[in-house]
Amino acid sequence: MLGLLLDLYLTFNLSLKPWQRAGELLVLKPVKQDINLEKYSSLSLIEPEQRVEKIAMSKQIELKQKTSNKIVKTEEEVVDLKSKVVEVKKAENKTVKAEVKDKPLIEEKITQSKPGPADLDPLFTKYSQEYGVSKDLLVKIAACESGFNPGAQNGPYGGMFQFLASTWVSNRKAMGLDPNPNLRYNSEEAIRTAAFKISRDGAGAWPVCSRK
Repeated sequence: MLGLLLDLYLTFNLSLKPWQRAGELLVLKPVKQDINLEKYSSLSLIEPEQRVEKIAMSKQIELKQKTSNKIVKTEEEVVDLKSKVVEVKKAENKTVKAEVKDKPLIEEKITQSKPGPADLDPLFTKYSQEYGVSKDLLVKIAACESGFNPGAQNGPYGGMFQFLASTWVSNRKAMGLDPNPNLRYNSEEAIRTAAFKISRDGAGAWPVCSRK
């Protein structure tokens, strides 16, 4: 009977928590601190409230410093990015200049589809009357020199009236018009300029065709 009572006592006593057992002391584990006060050892002699305030201020200073460092780093990245953009643009400009420099100069003609005499008749009439020259002479020279082809090219001579570039430029300047030599290949401008030259200098520039 005594053994049975002893077994019941031990079973009941073991089911209790440590501080519930008879004759045992209450044992509490220390709570881990969130703030590492070793870092703030210089504050150990300050009152607890002041210590907490100092720690909070230190945390704010650290946060401001980190934020300032991030801003500076971001500004440096922006400056670096702008520098890279400028370098890329410079490289693109150099490439374009190199391509233009290496590209052969090809005279771009302002050409038209070959018109027939009937299509050109209003222009021959207009400019022969404007400059007081023979319409038949203009028609004869254009037919002889190029067959009325505004895009005709024979060596340095070009256009319906086979103007040299230098002759074209000098006459166009005298007319007060655009001296671009490519306009030799425009039917109307060629007829106009030929009529002007004949009115001023005669048809000597076309010695063969003007006598046929």
